[in-house]
Amino acid sequence: MPPRFSVLTAVCDPPIDVLNRCLASVREQDTSDWEHVIVDDASTDPEVRTMLQRAATDEHVRLVLRRSRGGIVAASSDALAAASGDIVALLVLERCRHGRQRMWGEFVVMIEQC
Repeated sequence: MPPRFSVLTAVCDPPIDVLNRCLASVREQDTSDWEHVIVDDASTDPEVRTMLQRAATDEHVRLVLRRSRGGIVAASSDALAAASGDIVALLVLERCRHGRQRMWGEFVVMIEQC
C-alpha cells in the first residue's frame, strides 16, 4: 500500500547542517505513513552525497540521483514523478535553513483536520 504522504525535496550541494535539519524534520514526524523523495541535482560535495546515501537506507526514503544539473524545477519534477503518496508536500531546504523544519508536519496536521 502506498504511503499517504510524499514529502519532496530537491537538493544540490546544500550546507550539511541544513541538509541534516531537513532530513531530521521529516524523520521526526508523528505520523509514520510517509515517504521522503529526495532528488539530488548532481551534487559534487562528497559529504552531501554520503549523507544522502545514508538517508536512503531508511525504508521511508527514496533517493533519485540526477546525472546532470537541471535546477530546482527539473529536480522537483523528478521528485513528483517518483512520488507515490496520495498527498504531496514540497519541503524546500530554505525553510530548514531558518529553523522552520517542522513546517510540513504542520501541513499534515491541517490536512488531517479537514
